[in-house]
Amino acid sequence: MTSIAPATDDVPGESRLILASASPRRQSLLREAGFQFEICPAEINEESSGPGLSPCELAHKLAIAKAQAVG
Repeated sequence: MTSIAPATDDVPGESRLILASASPRRQSLLREAGFQFEICPAEINEESSGPGLSPCELAHKLAIAKAQAVG
């Protein structure tokens, strides 16, 4: 099983992957793909985020909102 990597603070050349979701399925998919990641769920109301948006527009809007929330 792949462990969850602790956050690295501004290490040059180091990138980290942050999962801004509490979804067990997303965690499982990332682990199965071999990624190390930090779980930091964003408190975003996804239910009221997308009236009138296409699926692609909604995904983009939520991704930006989650990135800013955990940023």
